[in-house]
Amino acid sequence: MSIKRIAWGGLCALYFFVGCTTAQPDQSTRRAMTECSLADTCKQMEELQHRLSVVQFMVDSHEKAILDLKRSERRSLQTIPPLPKRSEPEPIMEASVADEYNRAFSAMKAAQYAEAASRFSAVARSYPSHDLADNALYWAGECFYAEKKYNEAISAFNQVVEQYPTQGKAPDALLKIGFACLSLGDFEGARHHLNRVIQEYPQSAADIKARQKLSEMRNP
Repeated sequence: MSIKRIAWGGLCALYFFVGCTTAQPDQSTRRAMTECSLADTCKQMEELQHRLSVVQFMVDSHEKAILDLKRSERRSLQTIPPLPKRSEPEPIMEASVADEYNRAFSAMKAAQYAEAASRFSAVARSYPSHDLADNALYWAGECFYAEKKYNEAISAFNQVVEQYPTQGKAPDALLKIGFACLSLGDFEGARHHLNRVIQEYPQSAADIKARQKLSEMRNP
């Protein structure tokens, strides 16, 4: 009976020893795993902190660039001289040239010659290459002529002849220069321009009128 007890006791002691020896590696493993996990976490935190510092640096740099730009703009605005006040009327938009021309023509038909001349002149000045430019200058001259402002009329008609010599209004403009000179008592200037009509625009309607006027001047 004592032998069985001794054997049983030895067996139990053996189991206890084996259990202790197997438990010891498990605790070591868990400790090693915990230490690795802590190391990884610390490393991740360090990387995250580095990324945050980089982002913060970028934000700070961007804000500084914006601030510098605003300061530069303020300095530029302070050094730019003010624009001079416009003394001339705003140019007419090309899409409304015909409309403005028609308004001027309506004013002329209503005997509002000053307004019509101003509108015609604005059309010609704003768009000198437009198809209506020579007509606008011519009718501006006619408005001055109607008001007996012969010098202004001659100036407008001269622009037609000089700038648009091949356009339809050039012969009539040269003819009206002769008429305006005649109204001013400048008979020599009148003959000169009427003869120019005959020479430069033969067989035109202006040519016929120029010849008639020259005949009247020779036979008053």
